[in-house]
Amino acid sequence: MAVSLSTNAIKLYSPQTGAFLGDCLGHTCTISGISFPDPNSPMLLLSSSADGTIRTWDIRNRKEVASLNHPTPGSEIWNFAVGGISNQVAGGGDSQVFIWDWRTRKLLANLDEIHTEAVTQVQYHPTRRELLFTASVDGLINFIDTQQPLTNEDLVYDTMSVGTSVGKIGFYGRNNQLLWCQTHIETLSVWDLEEKMQAADFKETRMNASFNWNLDSVNYLIDCYSPAGTDDLWLAAGNNNGVVGYFPASFVKSSHPSVPSVGVLGEVGAVLEGGHQGVVRTIWLSQNMDSDQNLFGWTGGEDGRLCSWSQNGATEHGRSWVSKNLIAKKGSSSKMRHSPY
Repeated sequence: MAVSLSTNAIKLYSPQTGAFLGDCLGHTCTISGISFPDPNSPMLLLSSSADGTIRTWDIRNRKEVASLNHPTPGSEIWNFAVGGISNQVAGGGDSQVFIWDWRTRKLLANLDEIHTEAVTQVQYHPTRRELLFTASVDGLINFIDTQQPLTNEDLVYDTMSVGTSVGKIGFYGRNNQLLWCQTHIETLSVWDLEEKMQAADFKETRMNASFNWNLDSVNYLIDCYSPAGTDDLWLAAGNNNGVVGYFPASFVKSSHPSVPSVGVLGEVGAVLEGGHQGVVRTIWLSQNMDSDQNLFGWTGGEDGRLCSWSQNGATEHGRSWVSKNLIAKKGSSSKMRHSPY
């Protein structure tokens, strides 16, 4: 498990025990993304940074083994994704989208006409791997067939207009036919990728989430999750006291294709409480939630804590690590009402 810090360092931990395994050091500015992109190469970690690089690390020795660089020295890279049908790496910058060949590190494309403001997300579709989706502060979600000529002059792409700055996107559904979208004004919407239209609008997202638990009001959205092969969607949201809730998000398809459905948030399905003392920024869920695996997941927050959570309220849970000094200590007990899955 890799964790990026505000000190520009990446720290490695065991997801089973929380044991500290070492540092990956090299970035000189804010780290904007980290990922283990290839299940067949689990020892390779990628990271992007405002220092204008996307770096590949071998976590066995915590050494940098390759680097991709922004074409303009001194410019930022805000996010990245690995995918495509030919080992591509895509990166988002200030109104630009870059595509490299991961094997040769050759820059394949510098697309600077599809967005007008910072590109906040790039994502390859999980099954139609030739499709690259890009989202931006300009309120647009574009998707590009990367098999076509990747030049500004010849590029053909589709656009969905969210109408406000896009923060995060992801795919879900039995055939990954839906896309969820979180914005910088803390709203949630769902888009139909076949129709290229908005399918549902979860109006007043924070207020409706707050109605569905008995704790302090929800202040921010964190992420969305969907069990593989289902149309179920769960919204993770939190409050400024460090409490996180999982809310089921659903909608009934509108009978009028041009009119999006009103999305509905249900009663909170799980609450993570007692580990953090401030805003929670990221969540990692265990991929093996079966009867032999008690770990629910991990959360990281602005309080410098990395907290583990169990599924069933066992006594050995709720441990937290303070990132600034790496001293393991027993934290407050977590609170799980019931699993969202």
